[in-house]
Amino acid sequence: MKPATAKIKGRTVVLKSKEIEAPIYIRYAFSGKPDVNLVNGADLPAYPFRTGTGE
Repeated sequence: MKPATAKIKGRTVVLKSKEIEAPIYIRYAFSGKPDVNLVNGADLPAYPFRTGTGE
């Protein structure tokens, strides 16, 4: 796992990482007690998720 930065563009979250050129999956807040910082317009946090298999 490598850190990434994120920007919201419309309804899309765009991720970038200096350490990974072409990521094949992502994980967000994927731990026992995640520090969530992605919220919607009502200030409700996004549920932890992952894409792909990643293993």
